[in-house]
Amino acid sequence: MTESANCLPMKRILIVEDELTILPFVSAVFRQRGYTVEAVSRYGDGIRLAQSSEYSLFLIDVRLRDGSGIDLCRYIRSLNKATPIVVYSGVDDYETLAIQAGANAFLSKGASLGAQLNRVISSLLGRQECPDAVQKKGSLSE
Repeated sequence: MTESANCLPMKRILIVEDELTILPFVSAVFRQRGYTVEAVSRYGDGIRLAQSSEYSLFLIDVRLRDGSGIDLCRYIRSLNKATPIVVYSGVDDYETLAIQAGANAFLSKGASLGAQLNRVISSLLGRQECPDAVQKKGSLSE
């Protein structure tokens, strides 16, 4: 079967987050769902990896020590029109800017971040499962 932009067999997530206390929690949410997580804490590393690797989703913090997550979102979107981008922050004021920059979703850091991430994974990544993989699970034949 030919792969389309909405049907990617890979399960890789790039997280760009400079708060090392949050990163293990966010990474664990994706790992529990079977995703391989690649995490960096610098804007420049996010650019380098976005240029050289393919991912199922980009998760970007707004405030990075060496750059803007909004600018990183805009740059990644210019390279890749199909892969979902989620921007998140402890400050809700960035939601409009994130969406205008090309983000598919904006999340607020806080007590409900885990639940928000699970909803995003279901809505943005659930569509990326290939029909062949679904058939192997028996979902289409039932």
